[in-house]
Amino acid sequence: MTVPVEVSRFVESEIVVARELSDLILSVEIADQPDLDFAETQLRAIATEKRRIDEDRKKITGPLHQAWKAANDHFRPLIEAYDAPEKFLRKAISAYLLKIEKERVSSMYSLAPVARPAELSSKTSSRTVTKFRVVDASLVPREYCSPDLKKISAAPDIAGIPGVETYEEIALTVRGES
Repeated sequence: MTVPVEVSRFVESEIVVARELSDLILSVEIADQPDLDFAETQLRAIATEKRRIDEDRKKITGPLHQAWKAANDHFRPLIEAYDAPEKFLRKAISAYLLKIEKERVSSMYSLAPVARPAELSSKTSSRTVTKFRVVDASLVPREYCSPDLKKISAAPDIAGIPGVETYEEIALTVRGES
């Protein structure tokens, strides 16, 4: 899909303005109340402009997203109807190939004839993939474990969790000009 020429021209001209503003803003140093007032005014103006740009973008992408979503919703039941048999056949074929491979390897160590490897058609391929499952989480070395950040942030007393440090940041909520 191509973007209309007038949209492309608008974006190109706005990028020039945004970059000029960026060059100006990135040199701002806040040392007193007038500087803070200026910075806050600029921040509100930037937030307002970004929201306006996003609304314009959604005018173009919204209908596309709705069409994409409708197409996915339309085809989803059909695709899901094939999920169970596909999963079953993949598992059955994998189990059979693994069984044949194990027989072939074990026959190499005996006097029995070597089993012929299973053959798939040229349109199907297989590869051996190493997988794992955790059977005892307490034995897994610490370097393979990750803290659950969602659980930590939901804890009532984050400061009381060993190994977790709390700190404060200022979070700004900017309401643009209406």
